[in-house]
Amino acid sequence: MSNRLRNTFLSLGLVFLSLVLGFVLVEISLRLIGFTYPAWEMRDNEVGFIGLPNATGIWTSEGPGGLVRFNNQGFRDVDRSIEKAPGTYRIAVLGDSFIQAREVAPEQTFTQLTEKIVNDCRPEKYKQIEVLNFGVGAYNTAAELQLLRSRVLAYKPDVVLLAFFVGNDIYRNHPEMDYYKTTSGIGIPLFQLKNGKVTMDMSFRDDPVFQAKMNSTYHRIMLSLINTSVTFQFLNYARRNYKGWLGISGTAHGGNKGKSTEYKDADPADANAEWIREEIWIGNNLSMYPPKSRLWTEAWQMTEYGIREMAQEAASIDAKFAMMLIAHPPQVHTDAETPPVYAQQRLKVLGQELDAEVIDLLPAFHARYLENHQFLYGFSEEQAGDGHWNPNGHILAAETASREICRSLLK
Repeated sequence: MSNRLRNTFLSLGLVFLSLVLGFVLVEISLRLIGFTYPAWEMRDNEVGFIGLPNATGIWTSEGPGGLVRFNNQGFRDVDRSIEKAPGTYRIAVLGDSFIQAREVAPEQTFTQLTEKIVNDCRPEKYKQIEVLNFGVGAYNTAAELQLLRSRVLAYKPDVVLLAFFVGNDIYRNHPEMDYYKTTSGIGIPLFQLKNGKVTMDMSFRDDPVFQAKMNSTYHRIMLSLINTSVTFQFLNYARRNYKGWLGISGTAHGGNKGKSTEYKDADPADANAEWIREEIWIGNNLSMYPPKSRLWTEAWQMTEYGIREMAQEAASIDAKFAMMLIAHPPQVHTDAETPPVYAQQRLKVLGQELDAEVIDLLPAFHARYLENHQFLYGFSEEQAGDGHWNPNGHILAAETASREICRSLLK
């Protein structure tokens, strides 16, 4: 080998070693300062997107910023076997970000607190009671129904408990009111009206961006690299935020603890304007009142259809179906003795029709607020009374729900 060729290989080797050393130094530095920006979701043909199995990182969008780990199936829970052990009573909790609860530590989540409490009232015929967390942030009733069908029923739950958030679980079932409908690549199932009948809208599957990510080996490899290396996490963070750093129009991702702009950034086409104006960060105030427009009337029709379908799916495996109603923050944090409760009343009527237990959290939450003006939603002073449950909210929800579970669902 000539000296020139040897020197070329030597130079390339030095460059490679320098790059490796630089990568290692950056990796170590980022880990020392605690930087984290994992990929949390992957695309799924049944539900649009779902948690990435074993994803781990620090959640910074709300709350104190604690470590979050998804289990081997992509849920905020301990690892669970699909096969149910003999003598086990299973409660499968479906819900959105309130149940996923990335804002608090694992032991502070509703499902883990509830599992601990209900095991203290466990009938002797059961060896253990498991409360499984199937909450996924941003899900609506349609996505939860598809999740029940595609994954949850396989765990053979004895109870299917739908945690229904009054603030946004009604309008987000409607294709004209859900902000993910026009966000390419991250759509989820919705409902639609055809000839006066409600059907499932799975049109997110037709999105070219969704199809590309679903079928891309490169995308799967990148997700794996991102969740293995914080250097790749930083590069992904920079990719999604560089426009904001450079002052280019666009929305930055991550770390925003203020009010959401997702609704206001949406195109308020025709009838949508009426609901975009009436919102706080975590939901829509119009959900507390009787519907006065076509959109809200249809959204209620779609929502009730989805809940009925869930009850039928639970019955198909001889499981009980129940609902837990999560109050809209303005219903809780008010000095009014009787906040508007149209949504709760209507859902209780539906529960009676379905012979389903309905656990209404509002009375306990509102009473706690009237007692000492304790905020059960939100983490910071500017956010107090808005956002997701803080640890006190999770505790009160678990205590309230557990009383009803022990009283009726375990009998």
